[in-house]
Amino acid sequence: MRFTSLSINIHIIDRKSKKYSAHFMMWLNSYSDSFSGIVFSNELFDAFPVHVIEKREGHIYECFIEVENDQLVEKCVPLENEQIAQYIVERNIQLVDGQRFEIPLAMKKFIFQLNQVIDKAIIFTVDYGYTDEEWKHPARKRGSLRGYYRHQLIDNALRYPGEMDLTTHIQWDALRFYGEQAGWTYTHLWRQDEFLLQAGILNHLMAHHDPNPFSEQQRHNRAIRSLVMSDIARAFHVMVQQKNMNIPIFT
Repeated sequence: MRFTSLSINIHIIDRKSKKYSAHFMMWLNSYSDSFSGIVFSNELFDAFPVHVIEKREGHIYECFIEVENDQLVEKCVPLENEQIAQYIVERNIQLVDGQRFEIPLAMKKFIFQLNQVIDKAIIFTVDYGYTDEEWKHPARKRGSLRGYYRHQLIDNALRYPGEMDLTTHIQWDALRFYGEQAGWTYTHLWRQDEFLLQAGILNHLMAHHDPNPFSEQQRHNRAIRSLVMSDIARAFHVMVQQKNMNIPIFT
């Protein structure tokens, strides 16, 4: 088996290509040849840039960032972006007053770009996100854009510019919708723990009698349990889509 990894970061490619054998992994910053196989991503789309919109008094505004008194501040103006307007219509997005929502145009573009180089493939997407029904919940009225700074959740995405990771929950139904437009067949969406249990991850637990909690066997089993028994395991989901294939995932 050989892995091909795509990255636009030349420094990462250079560092990783020295670590892994070329017979095992190939690193590229672009891909033009047709590909058949497995496309696997983990926390890819949650790092993609998004547009932020908000409904106020019955009108849709797009939120931008500008500098005021040497500080980053948000400024919302009436929506003019036709691509966003098209997304709202295509996805039948209905907002209530005061609701914010992320528009993942970069994800939409990537799906069709990826499709151009896929001949036959099973596409596994592992991430955290919401379905259409879930993001309509009142608790998510202010959207999902947030930052992580020193392992702490920060609601204000402008608080530590350049010093924290920004992320959003991906829209699972959008991934399914545009995947189907590209010709991908939707297979299923599982919670991560449910997916791994069906895949037989518990069969990889190691039998041992070593009382040392830092032994290789203990650490190995602890890692497996964390994938199916932690809060993260319940927060993450796995979506499977296929192009020009119809392979049962679990038999």
